[in-house]
Amino acid sequence: IRKKGLEESGKGHLRVYPDPLSPYAYRDVLDRLLDETGVSRPVRVKGRHDEPLWGVNMRSVEYAGRRLVSLINLSRDRKTACLSAKIPVKHMFDLVGHVDMDNAVELNPLEYVLLRLDITE
Repeated sequence: IRKKGLEESGKGHLRVYPDPLSPYAYRDVLDRLLDETGVSRPVRVKGRHDEPLWGVNMRSVEYAGRRLVSLINLSRDRKTACLSAKIPVKHMFDLVGHVDMDNAVELNPLEYVLLRLDITE
């Protein structure tokens, strides 16, 4: 049992909410905090209509002058994931399925893709 609450220390800031939040509310709070703190997110994933996409995990990394993006659908429903990038992308290629991709990636439950984004110079 915790007898003492969390305390702000060092250079960090503690955000406290009086009541528990829903998972969707936590996502929105964390998204806003990442923007406020200037975290670099050169690639983002959203739904087909620019809505937040629930249940799809995305990670990206720069490698050899290209951006690699992994997507996995952790939900029980088929999802359409659309990438938005701060960098101009001229071509997307699925390294798992060995096919060219457009911006809308259809993912069945537990399905994943590893994309290579070729950027324009």
